[in-house]
Amino acid sequence: MKWTRWQHLCLAWLLAGMAHATPPLRVGILDDPADAVSAGSKAVVEAAYKKIQVPVEFVRYPSRRLLKTLLDGEIDANLQRVAALAAEQPSLVRVDTPINTIEVRVYSLAAAPRVRDWSDLNGRRVAFVRGVLVIERNLPPGAVRVEVGSDADLLRMLPRDMADIGVVAEPARNTLNGIALPATVQRQDKVLEEVPLYHYLHGRHAELAVRLDTALRAMQASGEADALRRKALKEFYDKLPSASR
Repeated sequence: MKWTRWQHLCLAWLLAGMAHATPPLRVGILDDPADAVSAGSKAVVEAAYKKIQVPVEFVRYPSRRLLKTLLDGEIDANLQRVAALAAEQPSLVRVDTPINTIEVRVYSLAAAPRVRDWSDLNGRRVAFVRGVLVIERNLPPGAVRVEVGSDADLLRMLPRDMADIGVVAEPARNTLNGIALPATVQRQDKVLEEVPLYHYLHGRHAELAVRLDTALRAMQASGEADALRRKALKEFYDKLPSASR
């Protein structure tokens, strides 16, 4: 079949568009299927990128590799980090509007002494998910650090006497049912810390951070960000495999 001039032009435009299509930004996210905080943050960040018409791809990494891959320029962004990282890593750009807030909570056996502040963790075996900076940096020198891969692993260690205390970063003021606790484990009442989380980009995307911040500020003011987090958390807990509960 002989092609018309118009068909040749259409094919040329199509190929040109494919050649110049913008590849999606690669956003690093924690590789933990039981991470409820990331579920809420991802919903907000994904919507913000959509508003500024930038395609994104979320790529899962273990906690220790997550920051390193961004610093090395292998990926374009990290989903969420604490505010202080911006001053420590000048090659990164923090988007100024928080995307989520976490509470640092204490889990223990029912008979364990109450924890009032970080200093009460001195001399105790404290389990926590490796790479969670707000916990790593606040643990007192006298605490015996027990690093784990996930919150579910942490909670399983307590009744097995592999740790005295579990310290967990979880969504702030969350009223939904999350990971089920072992029968002998309870969450203590005290909130050790409440910390806002921010989206971070590699420095090569500094201009993009300004556009993202504009979108996030509007989403926060309208209530859209809160609604997205609540919806994402509900869906996350509904789909969480029973083995992780």
